[in-house]
Amino acid sequence: VKGEIPYTGLYAFKADDALREKAVWAISQHVGATVMEGRICTGDQFISTPEQKAALNAEWGGLCCEMEGGAIAQVCYLCNVPFVIIRAVSDTTNGDSPEEYEEFRMLIAHQCALTVAYMIEHFDEDAQHL
Repeated sequence: VKGEIPYTGLYAFKADDALREKAVWAISQHVGATVMEGRICTGDQFISTPEQKAALNAEWGGLCCEMEGGAIAQVCYLCNVPFVIIRAVSDTTNGDSPEEYEEFRMLIAHQCALTVAYMIEHFDEDAQHL
């Protein structure tokens, strides 16, 4: 069935609310980047045109598309491990994707590292989650 996640009967995985809240806090308060929350589509192709982006958004309501997050979410779901997926969008569908990636990759890597560091720093050991 189109869009069904293999062996689950599901079409989406829900991120852990506590981890999501901590990630939003870390990004907005400490990294200073814009936070958008919502569905991230995962697929097997690079989305490079505005038409592809519009079709994915119309059918699945995705804010962006990538190739790794769904696999991480599926493993966490199957192993009953809380998760959150944090994506830094380094390229858009304006036709300049390779150039955009090269321009922003170091900044985005730094911002992602800061986010994870702040989340770990504020780990709640009593609750066993952030």
